[in-house]
Amino acid sequence: MARFLSGAPTPESTNAIPQVVAVVQEVLPRLGLAYVRDDTGSSWGLTRSTPGVGLERLRPGQRVQVTLLHCADFTMASGYTPLD
Repeated sequence: MARFLSGAPTPESTNAIPQVVAVVQEVLPRLGLAYVRDDTGSSWGLTRSTPGVGLERLRPGQRVQVTLLHCADFTMASGYTPLD
């Protein structure tokens, strides 16, 4: 379940869209970031606060299922699960 903080999108202003399968491109654990790319070429950023197994368990080339959240003006990764 996503948390909504003051100023953040509310459940009423967002719509979940399908999950995508993506490949981990780069993991930067000291910065708390990982970048993944799906088969359409879209890149998604994962942060240490994105729900998932933790960035330290990701490695380049690994496939992950990314849950996306569509807001009024943007779409963002809202969770991820390793597939291999």
